Amino acid sequence: MPSKKDILRARLQAKFSGGHKALVFGLGTTGGGVGVARFLAHLGFSVTVTDLKNERELKVSLAKLRKVRISRVLGRHRKIDIDRADFVVKNPGVPDTSSFIRYAKKKNKIITSDADIFMALVSQDRLIGVTGTKGKTTTTRLLAHTLGASAVAVGIPGISFFEIFNKKTLPRWIVAEFSSFDLEYAAKSPGVAVFTSLFADHLNRYKSFRDYAATKMRLLRFQQRGDVAFLLDSKKLRSFVPKTHRGEIFWIKAKDGANEHGISLASIALANAVSAKLGVKQTVFQKRLSSFQLQPGCMEIVKRRSRIFVNSTTATNPGSAAFIVKTLAARHPGIVVIVGGEDKKFPEDEIADFARVLKRYAGAVVTLPGTFTERLAKHLDKRIVAESMEDAVRQAARIKKSIVLAPAAASFNMFENEFDRGRQFIRAVKKIK
Repeated sequence: MPSKKDILRARLQAKFSGGHKALVFGLGTTGGGVGVARFLAHLGFSVTVTDLKNERELKVSLAKLRKVRISRVLGRHRKIDIDRADFVVKNPGVPDTSSFIRYAKKKNKIITSDADIFMALVSQDRLIGVTGTKGKTTTTRLLAHTLGASAVAVGIPGISFFEIFNKKTLPRWIVAEFSSFDLEYAAKSPGVAVFTSLFADHLNRYKSFRDYAATKMRLLRFQQRGDVAFLLDSKKLRSFVPKTHRGEIFWIKAKDGANEHGISLASIALANAVSAKLGVKQTVFQKRLSSFQLQPGCMEIVKRRSRIFVNSTTATNPGSAAFIVKTLAARHPGIVVIVGGEDKKFPEDEIADFARVLKRYAGAVVTLPGTFTERLAKHLDKRIVAESMEDAVRQAARIKKSIVLAPAAASFNMFENEFDRGRQFIRAVKKIK
């Protein structure tokens, strides 16, 4: 009788036309490349990982692969590695416009992603997929929490899609978070799809908002009769649902804002609707909701005395940041907001809308350097300019009000990633007396 390992390997070899040489293109620092490299090596594939970053920059990721048999090519990419590979696993952070990805396509190499591999190995009737411009991590975690012991969350920051295969038996429900990058190569849809929101983001990666929205909608695109989708009711989401969609759609209405614990009312409404559909009683849902805690980097209270310091580094677009600011300002009037970073080609009207939120709800605005900051500054009457995170926190703390980091922008100009940005915020806060 074949082992679970044999079965998984056979499925992937069938998907990749019998190939066994994998090139993980982009190891990265947030766990995605590490997870798929370790998983493929465990199944017996020949794995090479490559990244433009050097060994020092990838120290944390490489430490997780210390006992894994892989080949490494660091500090550069090479066409010869693509030539030798049977299939290329593209890290979500690598755009299709990469000259090496274009070369792989020219060579007719199979290009895939960790999310595509994961979805090829998990039965659709076991999978709950969650996406959205904002709220997807909270909704994924909340849904897994309220479904109880029969569910587990994967694909969220810090948890690879492939950790699920370490279990002796798969749980009844696997709740997976999918970014637009994850969905670019998806060839399947989950049996249950959840869509939290849709507005402009990552337009530095996509040709247009329509292109971005179509990529997000791949979560629903392959659903069949008997599959279900839960979407937060909005004009934008209604306008982009594929006309060929064959499943059943439930449109979920929710008020703006968050509950007393900072959990988005939209996330609660979606998790409640899905849980009810899957048989969770309302009394059980409410009990489990009361014990749920938000993830680090999302409304994370770092220090509390006469005021609070809130780390919301994962608010990487104006819509998410505006939600955070309005939610906190309702309980902490005059809150000081630290914003800024690199632009993702957000539409000008969304930046202007965010500026109006800051003018109305923020007691003061402290800006970090970046191309997004330069665009935002044109819509602000006044701001406090900071040169570093420590400088931003120090200047914000002088105002003697509560403080929130809600950047509304990417982090790569000053930080390793958004989580590094959050860690630097926390370190700076701890220095405040």
